[in-house]
Amino acid sequence: MSSITVNLSFHRDFLQQIDAMAKAESRSRSEFIRQAVRSYMNEYRDQQWVNDRVSCVSRVKGAVRDRAVRDRTAEPAVPYTASETEKGYTYADYLGWPEDERWEIIGGVPYNMSPAPSYDHQSISAALTSLFYFFMKGKPCKVLAAPFDLRIPPWPDAPDEEIRDVVQPDLLVVCDRNKLDKRGCKGSPDLVAEILSPATSLKDVTAKFDLYERIGVREYWVIRPDEHSVTVFLPGSDQRFDRTRIYKGGDSVPVEIFNGNLVIDLAEIFA
Repeated sequence: MSSITVNLSFHRDFLQQIDAMAKAESRSRSEFIRQAVRSYMNEYRDQQWVNDRVSCVSRVKGAVRDRAVRDRTAEPAVPYTASETEKGYTYADYLGWPEDERWEIIGGVPYNMSPAPSYDHQSISAALTSLFYFFMKGKPCKVLAAPFDLRIPPWPDAPDEEIRDVVQPDLLVVCDRNKLDKRGCKGSPDLVAEILSPATSLKDVTAKFDLYERIGVREYWVIRPDEHSVTVFLPGSDQRFDRTRIYKGGDSVPVEIFNGNLVIDLAEIFA
């Protein structure tokens, strides 16, 4: 195959999608694009169009686009009538939706959580939940796993009609049991873990990332089953998640909210 040099340009809105997926994979924008192009060219290096500059640019841009939006299947949807359309959907609306459907609402926007989680997703969830559970047994903190509603009121006594954020983290740790009631957790948890899947990954590293940062979650884990890795986001002095730690393979992850007294062996949760 002969060498060919091409220049790629993308619309600003699409670059935001690329940046979101790059962030999800702990890569820079340029690293993400290079990897997408490299994978695509290796797959199709024997095709005639590779040696044609115009065709190559078009197809390579398409490959990057497909790579960046491949996990964006959890699009906002509008299944029911909101009680107050100017405020978006609320927890009061959510309570009226069928129990056999799984939805989340972020900033008044509903997200469909189907399809059901995969075997790998559930295996990781079960292993991680059990490790937290046995460590915290007899301690004030509580670990809970999805499906379990986390609702974020705009003020402490806000009624259901004013709550525009209700999500179902894959795992959360709550150390203030006053936040727990028969309907779930009301208020910010101490730790949240999300296990990425094709249907939710973009939302987990964008909308949910912003939500958890805004409400003051002390530790946010993003778990990537396909890479056997965990990215831990920790807030800095301004409460933003500006401290990041990446663990892979056989690493052990100290749980910061417990001052490292609980250490999670990745080989155990990815077994």
